[in-house]
Amino acid sequence: MNRASITAAIEQILGFLEDTGRYVLPEVELQEYLVRTRSLLEKAHTPGEVLYAGILGGTGVGKSTLVNALAKDKISDASDRRPYTDKAVVYRHHDTPRGLEKVSDLLREPDAVHHVDTIRDLVLLDLPDFDSVEEENRRTVLRLLPELDAVIWVVSPEKYADAVFYDMVRRTRMHRDSFTFVLNKTDDLLADGHPDRYGRLKEVQGDLIFRLRHEARVEQPRLFSISADKEFRGEKYDPMPADEFRSFHNYLMVRRDAKEIASVKTINLVEETRRLLADLNARIHPEEKARILKTIDRIESESGGREERNVEGYEHEKALQASLLRHLAAEDASIASVRWAMRFLSRGRSILVTGSGHLLEAVFQSVAEARKRPRSAFLEKTGALMDSELLLAFRQGNEKEDEPQAERLLDAAVREASKAFVQSLEARMRSLSGPMARWRRFGQKLVLFMPVPFLVLRLTGLGRIEAWFESPSLSGAFTMMLALISSLFSSEGLTGLLVLAICQIFLVYVLAGRRIRKLEKDAGILAESAVRHLDSRLDAVVAKVEDQRRRSIAHMQEGIRTLSALTSEFPTVDSPRDRRRDAPVS
Repeated sequence: MNRASITAAIEQILGFLEDTGRYVLPEVELQEYLVRTRSLLEKAHTPGEVLYAGILGGTGVGKSTLVNALAKDKISDASDRRPYTDKAVVYRHHDTPRGLEKVSDLLREPDAVHHVDTIRDLVLLDLPDFDSVEEENRRTVLRLLPELDAVIWVVSPEKYADAVFYDMVRRTRMHRDSFTFVLNKTDDLLADGHPDRYGRLKEVQGDLIFRLRHEARVEQPRLFSISADKEFRGEKYDPMPADEFRSFHNYLMVRRDAKEIASVKTINLVEETRRLLADLNARIHPEEKARILKTIDRIESESGGREERNVEGYEHEKALQASLLRHLAAEDASIASVRWAMRFLSRGRSILVTGSGHLLEAVFQSVAEARKRPRSAFLEKTGALMDSELLLAFRQGNEKEDEPQAERLLDAAVREASKAFVQSLEARMRSLSGPMARWRRFGQKLVLFMPVPFLVLRLTGLGRIEAWFESPSLSGAFTMMLALISSLFSSEGLTGLLVLAICQIFLVYVLAGRRIRKLEKDAGILAESAVRHLDSRLDAVVAKVEDQRRRSIAHMQEGIRTLSALTSEFPTVDSPRDRRRDAPVS
């Protein structure tokens, strides 16, 4: 396990704490674990042990191209060492310190810094060409080699037989296990047009291995035949050298990781990470909490089919409708006779009450409380069941901090519904006193006036009226008036007045009954709309609280799963620790 994978594991732990930690840990403990994890992540980001690999080869064998192929990016250029042909060029990640203080005078300044994370802990040194006529180059190489962890000897088909190369290998005082040999530019040997491409490659490989054993005294040379240029360019080429390059790259990474795992700092980092996970598991008890969360899921699913709370809705609407009817009737702009008839017809309902606006407000609040009560009780009941389980599992109330308070939200929903109800009522009140009210009064008066012409016609006499229409005159009109007045006090006139009065009373009560039915209809519509709107807002609050609870539970479940996955996936590295048991802990 290398430092990059350890860093990734610690970053996952930090993400778990920042995302879902507040649902499974008390706030104080969460902050302590966050500080501890961030401190550990800071250590992990501090560059650990790196693998120093020197790349050696003659002029033109493709060392710079090999560096770029390893990085999968252009971090090296053939001009990097000019004019420092006798100094090594250091290729390192920007977060990785160079080190090599003992031989800093042999290194070019500044370093070739890159941002390729895949070779973050791999420091590559492009050493001077040892086949140069400059003896100083060979001395520089011989001084640098003891400081390296691995040496990559690069040759090409046209230069592998150079005696200077084998002499340089033989003179190098390093363990031969640190040597890796790379036959570059194998694509030249595998070029199309040759009858036996692989035969030519095998011939060069065999000759190279023979010379390494007999001339350079390397008993078991590790050789990779590659094409760095094709690999760097990403071109599709022969699978054999492509596979060889992947093997070479993997071997180099394994060497880097093996050195890092064996380092004391990395072992300590792994141990601290394991201890952090162990402490989190001991504090959170994921298995126990997973079991309790299943119980909470059951409670949530059972409460999901809660009973419909509209059983009393009809009675609530009727109570609100009666109050609305009183209010609307009190504000109705009908003529006085119709209003008095409305009062008489609705005496049992007492629709004309002084101060009905205050009564209406009280009735609506009463209805709202009645509609709110079962929802509040439902949330309280399910919340209590869930909280009792959570208290046993988590013994803290962090998840409550962000959970909306049910009573507060229900009260807010009632206020919003009340505001909407008042707006609807005001709109209806404006229609009672607007232009339509004037037309309604005019119509009522017109209906009540309709029997009068018939009484006048009867008492005056149809003949007199026809005569007057044939010869209209002032005296004729005066005569008709006297006849009408004299007839009023006759038995026929008194009878007519009585009939008129009865007709008036009948029409007034007809008009009053129609008006009451219209107001009842309007009051019913307003009451139904108000109760429906109130129910909608209250149900939205219940859904919001339940959704918040479900999301809290989901966060907890996700946190438990994440912690369990991190614990199971974090590997053990006891063997390197056993090998370095006596190493000091940094």
